[in-house]
Amino acid sequence: MLIYLSIFIILSILPQTITGQRYNFKTFTAEDILAQSQVLTVYQDSKGYMWLGTNGGGVSRYDGVNSTILTTKDGLCNNTILSILEDKEGILWFGTDG
Repeated sequence: MLIYLSIFIILSILPQTITGQRYNFKTFTAEDILAQSQVLTVYQDSKGYMWLGTNGGGVSRYDGVNSTILTTKDGLCNNTILSILEDKEGILWFGTDG
Protein backbone atom coordinates (compact mmCIF):
# COMPACT_ATOMS: atom_id res chain seq x y z
CA MET A 1 0.00 0.00 0.00
CA LEU A 2 2.86 2.36 0.85
CA ILE A 3 4.38 1.80 -2.60
CA TYR A 4 1.11 2.73 -4.34
CA LEU A 5 0.77 5.85 -2.21
CA SER A 6 4.36 6.88 -3.02
CA ILE A 7 3.80 6.39 -6.75
CA PHE A 8 0.55 8.38 -6.59
CA ILE A 9 2.27 11.29 -4.81
CA ILE A 10 5.18 11.31 -7.28
CA LEU A 11 2.86 11.20 -10.29
CA SER A 12 0.66 13.99 -8.92
CA ILE A 13 3.65 16.28 -8.21
CA LEU A 14 5.57 15.53 -11.43
CA PRO A 15 3.27 17.36 -13.90
CA GLN A 16 3.43 20.49 -11.75
CA THR A 17 7.22 20.60 -11.70
CA ILE A 18 7.78 19.92 -15.40
CA THR A 19 6.68 22.83 -17.55
CA GLY A 20 7.53 23.76 -21.11
CA GLN A 21 9.31 26.87 -22.20
CA ARG A 22 7.25 29.95 -22.76
CA TYR A 23 8.06 32.33 -25.58
CA ASN A 24 6.82 35.89 -25.77
CA PHE A 25 6.12 36.96 -29.32
CA LYS A 26 4.92 40.37 -30.35
CA THR A 27 3.34 40.84 -33.73
CA PHE A 28 3.57 43.99 -35.80
CA THR A 29 1.76 45.34 -38.79
CA ALA A 30 3.40 47.35 -41.55
CA GLU A 31 1.85 50.51 -40.13
CA ASP A 32 3.59 49.92 -36.79
CA ILE A 33 7.14 50.22 -38.09
CA LEU A 34 7.08 51.19 -41.77
CA ALA A 35 6.29 54.35 -43.69
CA GLN A 36 5.49 52.22 -46.75
CA SER A 37 4.58 48.53 -46.93
CA GLN A 38 6.84 47.43 -49.82
CA VAL A 39 10.18 46.50 -48.28
CA LEU A 40 13.00 46.21 -50.81
CA THR A 41 15.95 45.55 -48.50
CA VAL A 42 16.58 44.58 -44.86
CA TYR A 43 19.84 45.03 -42.96
CA GLN A 44 20.90 44.47 -39.34
CA ASP A 45 23.74 46.77 -38.33
CA SER A 46 26.57 46.10 -35.88
CA LYS A 47 24.52 47.62 -33.02
CA GLY A 48 21.61 45.25 -33.64
CA TYR A 49 19.25 47.78 -35.24
CA MET A 50 17.10 46.53 -38.10
CA TRP A 51 16.99 48.82 -41.14
CA LEU A 52 14.18 48.34 -43.65
CA GLY A 53 14.44 50.11 -47.00
CA THR A 54 11.11 50.72 -48.67
CA ASN A 55 9.84 51.46 -52.15
CA GLY A 56 9.15 55.17 -51.81
CA GLY A 57 8.73 55.52 -48.04
CA GLY A 58 12.37 55.96 -47.08
CA VAL A 59 14.10 53.78 -44.52
CA SER A 60 12.83 52.59 -41.13
CA ARG A 61 15.15 51.84 -38.22
CA TYR A 62 13.70 49.40 -35.69
CA ASP A 63 15.41 48.92 -32.31
CA GLY A 64 13.14 46.18 -30.98
CA VAL A 65 10.72 48.62 -29.37
CA ASN A 66 10.50 51.79 -31.42
CA SER A 67 10.67 52.63 -35.09
CA THR A 68 12.25 55.74 -36.62
CA ILE A 69 11.52 56.66 -40.23
CA LEU A 70 14.02 58.62 -42.34
CA THR A 71 13.06 60.21 -45.67
CA THR A 72 14.31 62.92 -48.02
CA LYS A 73 13.23 65.42 -45.36
CA ASP A 74 15.96 63.90 -43.15
CA GLY A 75 18.68 64.00 -45.81
CA LEU A 76 18.13 60.96 -48.01
CA CYS A 77 18.55 61.77 -51.70
CA ASN A 78 15.61 59.50 -52.63
CA ASN A 79 12.89 57.63 -50.72
CA THR A 80 13.29 54.39 -52.67
CA ILE A 81 15.97 52.40 -50.81
CA LEU A 82 17.46 49.55 -52.85
CA SER A 83 20.35 48.51 -50.61
CA ILE A 84 21.83 49.15 -47.17
CA LEU A 85 25.45 48.51 -46.18
CA GLU A 86 27.67 49.32 -43.20
CA ASP A 87 31.37 49.99 -43.61
CA LYS A 88 34.04 48.93 -41.12
CA GLU A 89 33.81 52.31 -39.38
CA GLY A 90 30.12 51.75 -38.63
CA ILE A 91 28.83 54.25 -41.20
CA LEU A 92 25.63 53.19 -42.97
CA TRP A 93 25.30 53.65 -46.71
CA PHE A 94 21.94 53.65 -48.48
CA GLY A 95 21.66 52.76 -52.15
CA THR A 96 18.73 54.69 -53.57
CA ASP A 97 16.88 55.01 -56.84
CA GLY A 98 18.30 58.44 -57.62
